[in-house]
Amino acid sequence: MFIKAPAKINLFLNIIGKRADGYHLLESLFAPLNLADEITIEPSSRIEVEIPGLDCVNNTAKKAAGLLKDFYQVAKGARITIHKKIPIGAGLGGSSADAGALLKALPKFWSIAAEEEDLRELALKIGADVPYFLSPVPAMVTGIGEVIQPIKLGQFLHIVIIYPGFELSAKEVYAVGEFTFSSPIDTLNSENVFFGKNDLQASAIKIKPQIEQLIAELKSSDGCISAKMSGSGSACFGIFETEQLAIKAKNAFSERYFSYYEYLSI
Repeated sequence: MFIKAPAKINLFLNIIGKRADGYHLLESLFAPLNLADEITIEPSSRIEVEIPGLDCVNNTAKKAAGLLKDFYQVAKGARITIHKKIPIGAGLGGSSADAGALLKALPKFWSIAAEEEDLRELALKIGADVPYFLSPVPAMVTGIGEVIQPIKLGQFLHIVIIYPGFELSAKEVYAVGEFTFSSPIDTLNSENVFFGKNDLQASAIKIKPQIEQLIAELKSSDGCISAKMSGSGSACFGIFETEQLAIKAKNAFSERYFSYYEYLSI
């Protein structure tokens, strides 16, 4: 079986509170991308995960497969090979995307009937944003990432994503944050989509000041409407006026960084 695990982008991200257990409450607009990891699933007597060039000891894909196998008491295993296309530690959801895609695909591979609610519970055990990747569509995501409300705004965006070549840990970014909690959005509109902020950006800049420079470079590119960081970083993105200007910027940044263009419909 061959599947793809699409990345996501956070078009804005507000931190609106904090739970007693330490988890931060967020409000974010997630959108899936065509940028995706490529996953092959083959028969095996046990769970095996291979990601060429990476250590798989504590990989979320292996955890997802193991949890599903144990929950449904599946006798079979699976050999899973993940070819990474999504940059790692970029705030684009790569490892969560892999876990979510496998939770959806493995029941078909093993010919078992899996309940959607069971999959959501298993996904949340792996990570707060994994439930989103069970069915990645444009959505308002709240709570700690587990409350997902699909949306359709009729907005079309020319997006350029830049990955600066270094990873950021979400745990570390949250840890250095000194948040003045944002007020929840009353009405989702184009102003939020194009000019919304990311409350994790300042924290990420404390750890990696290069992010501030990258965002400034994006903003100064011809036709850039707005620019910010995605998720907990390190990837940043700009929204551009036209496809031509977006591709011009993508090509300019590609001389130094991983850069990616997408025409995004939300």
